[in-house]
Amino acid sequence: MVCLLGRNGAGKSTTLKSIIGIAQPKKGSITFKGVEIAGKQPFMLVRMGIGYAPDDRRIFPDLTVEDNLDIAARKAGSGQGWDKDRVFGLFPLLKTIASRRAGCLSGGEQKMLAIARALMGNPELLLLDEPTEGLAPLLVRAIEEQVSTLKSTGLTVLLAEQNVKTTLKLSDRGYIIDNGTIRYHGTVEELKENEEVRKKYLLSSLPLWSHSRSISQEESSGFGKPAEVYPPRYACFAIPADFNSFIVPSRTTLPTCNA
Repeated sequence: MVCLLGRNGAGKSTTLKSIIGIAQPKKGSITFKGVEIAGKQPFMLVRMGIGYAPDDRRIFPDLTVEDNLDIAARKAGSGQGWDKDRVFGLFPLLKTIASRRAGCLSGGEQKMLAIARALMGNPELLLLDEPTEGLAPLLVRAIEEQVSTLKSTGLTVLLAEQNVKTTLKLSDRGYIIDNGTIRYHGTVEELKENEEVRKKYLLSSLPLWSHSRSISQEESSGFGKPAEVYPPRYACFAIPADFNSFIVPSRTTLPTCNA
C-alpha cells in the first residue's frame, strides 16, 4: 500500500483523478502494467483493472445499496474475485441495509458503499481518496480495519489522505505532495523519522475544527465555561453521542429520509 499525503489543496485528489481519467494531465505520462493510460476514458481504465472510490462518494442516491453494487459488478479475470457476498463480508453493515436507498445513508455508510462499489469492479489497483474525511472516530477506526483487510488480500492500494496517523499506520511507502509537486518519498519508517519533512508539509494539515477558538468568560457573558466559536460559514449540529459531532456548511438544507 502506498500513501499520498499533503494538506488540503496540495494536489492529492487531482493526482488520483488524473490516474482514473477524470482530469486530463497537462504534461507527463501515466503508465499501468506497462501501458500508457494518460487520456483514456474512465470506463476503459476500470476495464483494465483500476478501481476508484472518490472523496465525495458519488454513489447513486436514488438506488438501493444493493443496486449500487450490482451496477458496478464486473467479473474477475482470474482467481477469487469480489462479488456481493465477499463485499458484504468486508462490510457487514451494508448487508443489513442492502435494501435502503443510498441517499438515506450516513456519511460513513456512503464511504463504505463507495469502496464496496469500487471493489465490485474487481480492480488490480484501488484508488482511495480521503476515505476517512469527515468521519467520527468510531467510523474512522472501522474504515482503518477494512482497508487493512484489503491490504492483507494482496490488493494494491494508492491511498490519498490528510489523516497522517491513520495513513502511516496502514501504508508501506509514502509520498508527500505540495502544490502539485512531490516533495518527499520513502518508506513509512523513514517518513516517521524525518521530523523536518513532517513539520514542514504535514503538521500544517489541520482538521476543520482546528480553526475554532475559545472565547473568554467575559465574551460568553458569564454563562459557565468558555464556548467554542466556529467560522461563520460553518454550523454545528448535535447528533447521537456515539457519532460525536459533525460540521456542515451553514444555510444548507439537510435532506430527510423516511425509514
